[in-house]
Amino acid sequence: MARKIIGYEPEGAARSINEFNLLPGKTTDECAPPDKVDIAQTILDIFFRFPMIPASMSCLYYGDKRDLAIASAREGMPPLIHYNQTIEAQVAIIGAVKKARPKKGIELLEKPIEAHPDDTLESVLEKIEKHGHSVIPVVDEYRKLHGVFIKPFQEIEDDPGKKIKNVKPHYHKLSSIVTGSPSMGLDEIKKELERLKKKQTFLPLIDSDGIFRKIAFIQKYPAYFCGAAVSTHEGWQDRAAACIEAGADFIATDTSDAYSTFAYTLGEKFKAKYPDVPLMLGNIITPEAFDYLKDVADFIKIGMMTGAGCKTGSEKSMGLPLATPVIEINDARNAYFEKTGRYVYLVGDGGILTPGQMIVTLAMGADILMGGRYFAQFHESAGDPLDKDKKRTFKEDLIVFKEYWGEGSSRARNILRYGHTSRKTSVEEGVDGWVICRGWLKPNVE
Repeated sequence: MARKIIGYEPEGAARSINEFNLLPGKTTDECAPPDKVDIAQTILDIFFRFPMIPASMSCLYYGDKRDLAIASAREGMPPLIHYNQTIEAQVAIIGAVKKARPKKGIELLEKPIEAHPDDTLESVLEKIEKHGHSVIPVVDEYRKLHGVFIKPFQEIEDDPGKKIKNVKPHYHKLSSIVTGSPSMGLDEIKKELERLKKKQTFLPLIDSDGIFRKIAFIQKYPAYFCGAAVSTHEGWQDRAAACIEAGADFIATDTSDAYSTFAYTLGEKFKAKYPDVPLMLGNIITPEAFDYLKDVADFIKIGMMTGAGCKTGSEKSMGLPLATPVIEINDARNAYFEKTGRYVYLVGDGGILTPGQMIVTLAMGADILMGGRYFAQFHESAGDPLDKDKKRTFKEDLIVFKEYWGEGSSRARNILRYGHTSRKTSVEEGVDGWVICRGWLKPNVE
């Protein structure tokens, strides 16, 4: 049921996050340079390097298209694997994320971005900007290791045309670094990296002929967490159980309106069976909905009609711009916390694309941000890559767009998300189109 019809009257005004700016506070030397700033947090034993979650959308990952799930998990942004597929397919994606986790805390890269000793500084910096790697093995045409190039956080002020083997102090000759053997076990590699940590944070592994094989790093942070989405319809119990067994770190409902007895009943039953597994309920847009669900949820998602892939606002005239519900529900959450000491985490979900929008939404009270279109714009997303004429292409230098669709679109074939069992009663509530491709996930997010 609708809470009220929002009209012209001032008390009914609904505000979007684009209407707000923040006043700056005092900046101290602890905040400069920016790489000193640490926004990582651990919530209910789930590590977030960045306060972001890729949404439960098939345009991001499905079936064997798991690249974005793994890439986002690696960077400390737990993906929420969608349920609009078989339980087996959903479980397989969760398993792929967990399998990618470094063993014994050691990341081993067999095919990192590489450079040649005679490459120019400009060309190497382009590779770094494109892929986000800052430690680049420098090898010749036979893959014999000559050294390592390390990009600092600050810009390098040097001749862009200079060969990297002559760029000091960023190029480190083979004679000045410690290397290991490909035959070393993970325990040996970890011991050596811990011994070297004040000198170097990497360990190239080369064979007896000096041929580069791998490069090892100590895992910087506890990553590779992921969640799994379920519906509120019958059968969610089997899906949740299978996903938890596969390693899902949290479960979330994916429904456009969670102010319902279905969501509450699911929360009651889930927490009775899995009291230690975090549960995310949503989406909601009113304080009354928060008050209804707060006792059976650990996270609550906020947002309706604001998502870039959503047409609920135009099709049903239901929803609110994101700022109003985040502000009001944050007030309700804080009052609940003051009264009980129990903190429910809020997730801002819908149409959050730019750094400014992210900052404002977090400042309003959201603890985490969820994005669909934001993550769909990266190479790793499941949508096909398209050229300038919107024809499918897999040549990276020709890719201009990525396919993008919402879970309420006809393409997603997800009418159950809205409680329908027949297309006769449903309307399309999601877009089907494309977004501009922004490149690879890691450098763009960082």
